[in-house]
Amino acid sequence: MHVRGPGLVTLALCVALTAGACAQSAPTAAPPPAASAVPPAPVRAASSSVAAVPPPPPAPAGLPVPVAVVVENAPDARPQAGLDAADIVWEISAEGFITRFFAIFSSHTAAKIGPVRSTRLYFDQLDRAYGLPLAHAGGNVDALAWIGTWRLQNLDAIYGSGGYFWRSTDRRAPHNLYTSTDMLEKAVHAAGYTAPKVLSPATGAPAPDALPTASVALNYLTDPPIYTYVAGWQWDATAWVRTVNGAVQVMADGHQVRAGTVIVLAVPDAPDPDPYTTGALQMLWSVGGKAWVLRGGARAEGTWAMGADGLPGVSAGGQPLGAGVGPYWYEVVPSTWQVSFT
Repeated sequence: MHVRGPGLVTLALCVALTAGACAQSAPTAAPPPAASAVPPAPVRAASSSVAAVPPPPPAPAGLPVPVAVVVENAPDARPQAGLDAADIVWEISAEGFITRFFAIFSSHTAAKIGPVRSTRLYFDQLDRAYGLPLAHAGGNVDALAWIGTWRLQNLDAIYGSGGYFWRSTDRRAPHNLYTSTDMLEKAVHAAGYTAPKVLSPATGAPAPDALPTASVALNYLTDPPIYTYVAGWQWDATAWVRTVNGAVQVMADGHQVRAGTVIVLAVPDAPDPDPYTTGALQMLWSVGGKAWVLRGGARAEGTWAMGADGLPGVSAGGQPLGAGVGPYWYEVVPSTWQVSFT
C-alpha cells in the first residue's frame, strides 16, 4: 500500500475533492519541471497490431485520426462513458490519490466520452510520445505551458475547442463535460490535425515463467469515511474485467470495462512545483522500476525503462516481456507500493 502521512493525505484529498482536482487556468506560467521528469523527444518505431477484445464493434476502418482524451475518475465522475471503447488507457494519480485516465481511441467509435477533465504534465508527456490530438478541459500551469512548448495538437474545451464538447444536465459541473469520437473527428478536421498509427505495446510469446493469476488489486487509498479507492482486474477466462472497490466496473451504458492485457508500472513520483494545484505530481519517467504484464490469466514480472519512442518498455532477464491482445490498460502506481495478486 502507498503510505504517506495521514494528515497530509487527508488534506490533499480534501483539497482535491472540493476543488475537483483541477486547476484550469492561472495568470502566469511556471518554469519547466526538473529534467528527470521530462523524457527526451520520442523516436517513433513500428509496433505490432493486434486484435481487440469486444465490445464495442469497430468502425469500418477505424477512426480517420486517432485521438487521446483525459477522463476524470473522482467519485462524482462515475460511472464514466466511453472507456470501454478505448484501445489504450493509462491510469495515473492526479491529486489526493484520485486518478485520471488518458484514453486513446483509434479503432472504435464512442458516442459519449467523459467526464472530460484537465490535463497534467505526465499526460502531456504521453501525448507527445503518441503524437495524437489531445482532448481535455484546461490544465494546471505547467501542463498548459508544455502543450505550447511541445506544440501538441491541442483540443481544449476551455480554450478554443469548446464547441466540440457538451455538458450534461444530470450532473453538476465540473463532472458533466463530455465529447464523442464523432465530435473530436470534426474538431481534428477543423484544426487540420493529423496523427500517426497508434503505438501499441510490443507483442510476443507469453513468458515461460508466468504465474497463474486470478486477480490484481491496486489499493490507491483506504481512508474511510473520506475516500476509498481500490482498482482491480479479474480474469474471467477470456479477458481481464476491471473492478472498483471490489465491484465490476460498468460504464454509463452498462458495458463492462475489459482488457486483453494489463501492464502495471511502479513509477517514482515527486511533487509538481505548480503553485496553483495542491498535491500535484510529476512522474519520474527516467528512473525505471518494477513492472508486471498480465495476459491470458497469468502475470510475468520484470522491470520497465523509458524507450527511445518516449514510452516505457518492459523486460525480464534482458528480454522484452511481450504484451498479448488489446485493449491495453496501463496502471501506474507509486514505486513504494506492494501490488497484491491472487
